[in-house]
Amino acid sequence: MKNILKKAALLLLPVAAYFCVFAAFEPNNYFGLRPETYSEAPIARLKAYGQAPGPRVIIGDSRLAHFDMQQVEAVSGRAWQNLAFGGASLREGVDVLNWVLEQNPDLEEVVFGLSFYTVTKTYDADRMSTLQKTLDNPLAYFFNLEYNVNMLTALSERLRGVPGGGSEETGDWSWPADYTGPDGTVYPLHTRLATYPAALLSRCQGWAL
Repeated sequence: MKNILKKAALLLLPVAAYFCVFAAFEPNNYFGLRPETYSEAPIARLKAYGQAPGPRVIIGDSRLAHFDMQQVEAVSGRAWQNLAFGGASLREGVDVLNWVLEQNPDLEEVVFGLSFYTVTKTYDADRMSTLQKTLDNPLAYFFNLEYNVNMLTALSERLRGVPGGGSEETGDWSWPADYTGPDGTVYPLHTRLATYPAALLSRCQGWAL
């Protein structure tokens, strides 16, 4: 019996070693081993909120996900936690809000973003059900192929000296033309974002409520 246990322990050693590497380098800070994470993945933001639920949250898609949270706090005078993520559907936004209320029934303020692109009958993504299972089950996180690939990528970039593990996602565009309108006007943000309000207003002028 002792020999069987020794052999089983030897077989489990590589798994235990890999788990230690996984926990140390996974970019989403799932286990809370680092004071902060550079990852903007949904699992990272939700896990961070679950570890320290605050009274104010931002929920929505990528239009809110890239907010400069230091500037948001400076403008509003209050601290917020950003739980928005790219392509979030209306269903996912509502699911995130319900999950947040479970974590913190004393929630005080919510900024809930809606988009004409995602609030449609044909777009009804549902990633939150899987995310909730992963948030509650560390083994589901550990055995998830996507998160293992993310960990190996972060480890590779750390070994190559990429700052922050290379996992930070930004909303910047690379080409000057992205910030320049057809008439030569240079905008402080992407041309589409700068001209979007005017285009939306022109389309809505003939509408009646």
